Amino acid sequence: MKTGSYRFTAPTADIGLAVRAPDRRGLFVQAFRGTLHLALGYSPAPQIGKTGALPVRFSGDGYENLLVLLLSDLIYRLDTDSLLPADLRVTGLDSGQFSGMITQIPRVGCLARAIKAVTYHGLKIRKQPAGGYAARIIFDV
Repeated sequence: MKTGSYRFTAPTADIGLAVRAPDRRGLFVQAFRGTLHLALGYSPAPQIGKTGALPVRFSGDGYENLLVLLLSDLIYRLDTDSLLPADLRVTGLDSGQFSGMITQIPRVGCLARAIKAVTYHGLKIRKQPAGGYAARIIFDV
């Protein structure tokens, strides 16, 4: 080979999550549950071994920013907390504020997949013509 070259390749370190719900609060809950399922390889049953609820609050600039803040916090907790986040109840949501309660259960086993980060790539929460809301979230894995 006399000269070098380069080419573009499709990324293999990303995974997408498509989420739908009747309202924005439900969309945040489904995104939380989908992220849990992605990391754990299953959906935890929060009513079994429930140990408590952890309040969470975020301030941000728009719904997409608040969703990234929530899921980034979840990823951090999956990596660091001794208790496993198992479900989410949204207690307040507008375009600048999010509040909720995370149900926690005893941690058993390890993560099926490490999630490095949630990205803003292509993230847009859209109102659907037939009703409800949808979003596509890309994770760096």
